[in-house]
Amino acid sequence: MVTADTLDCLDALHDVLDAAHRLRSGVNQRALAVVGLTFEQAVALCRIDLAHGAPTVSELAAQLSRSVNGTTTLLGKVVEKRLVQRERRNTGDKRTVFLSITPEGQAAVAEFTGALPGILRAMGDDRSPVGDMVQSVSTLSLLLEGLRRTP
Repeated sequence: MVTADTLDCLDALHDVLDAAHRLRSGVNQRALAVVGLTFEQAVALCRIDLAHGAPTVSELAAQLSRSVNGTTTLLGKVVEKRLVQRERRNTGDKRTVFLSITPEGQAAVAEFTGALPGILRAMGDDRSPVGDMVQSVSTLSLLLEGLRRTP
């Protein structure tokens, strides 16, 4: 049987997820406006730029906590824009794909990282979902704690 406390927890969780979605959408819109990439694509580009040597798609996937297939899809636009090159090397495993950043990719990283403080400041304004998410997480935490104490 569903209790009022359970419904309160579900409502609070819904609010957290809704705020997280609005936050992600806002950050993606800002990143798209700056460099024409989603936030996730820009982060992937930054990780490739920061890597020592050419990382593999599998290594990047692990860093991004994504599947290899998901990472390959994520990189599609980045490769299409010639910001990253894919390369197969004679390593014995023909499936291994190495990634290297291009000069255009380095310029995009510089542009994105230069714009990042403004993106972060915009997330903290009064209309940002960050405050909503913090409040919702606090509410959810209190409700869950109350449920744990209930026999």
